[in-house]
Amino acid sequence: MAKYKLKRHHPDDSVCKILRDAETEAPPDIPLTKKDLWVLERIAIFLERSRLNTYIGMMEKPSRWFILNIWGGVGRGIGMAIGFTILGAALFLVLQKIVVLNLPIISNFFADILDMVEGYRSVSP
Repeated sequence: MAKYKLKRHHPDDSVCKILRDAETEAPPDIPLTKKDLWVLERIAIFLERSRLNTYIGMMEKPSRWFILNIWGGVGRGIGMAIGFTILGAALFLVLQKIVVLNLPIISNFFADILDMVEGYRSVSP
């Protein structure tokens, strides 16, 4: 196994101080431990899974980004239309069942709503 070396800095050092130190005196190289290698491997796996390079490639081509967003919006719009249609139909069926139960005040109110819907449906081609 090859010896990997990493220049370590004290956690309190700021980036400016680290850059300034790099010009004057570099900290001694310390070999990495097994835990350090494990952490680096986990970071590498995370970066590969995040597919950051795909995102960067997408940002370099704004036209492709635009087209994908258009298609995503169309898909979401169609999904919402289908979902609202199914929910509306389910609500309509529930209202019909409530009217059939013949509850005193609620049934009259829902019957009026259903009559309006039926009237609209007969007028529409």
